[in-house]
Amino acid sequence: MKTRIIIWVASLVLTGTLNVVAEEMSDPAAVSKRADIKRLMEVTDVSSLGMQIMNQMIVTMNQGRSEAHKKFWTDYMAEADPNDLIEMIIPIYERHFTHEEIKQLIAFYESPIGKKLIKVQPQIMMESMAAGEEWGKKLVQKAMEKLREEGYHK
Repeated sequence: MKTRIIIWVASLVLTGTLNVVAEEMSDPAAVSKRADIKRLMEVTDVSSLGMQIMNQMIVTMNQGRSEAHKKFWTDYMAEADPNDLIEMIIPIYERHFTHEEIKQLIAFYESPIGKKLIKVQPQIMMESMAAGEEWGKKLVQKAMEKLREEGYHK
């Protein structure tokens, strides 16, 4: 952990962002907004969703692979820290939302409909991706037919 912090501080110094971070940490409004963004990430369970996506990618990558390959990825993901993802996402939310908007998002996601959205969104995303894949295949098939009709593809 200490090594990770030292590397992070060194990278901030090298990139010139240490002063910006220090300034933000001394601004109570920025600290409060950051805390609310973290709360939003907790309410929406961003870390679990991120881990689910990574685990699904690993399942796909492991298809037809050796047990050693599968074990490597299982062991590697056991070391993954979802908080790293949250720390990367916070500045994105800081740029795109005001503090008041963050508070409104928290209120929405803590409401019954917001909780339902959190619960069903992974399934909606999977079904939407499948629909998008089917749509893409149909578009390619139509394009290929049109190319054949116009003599571009034999």
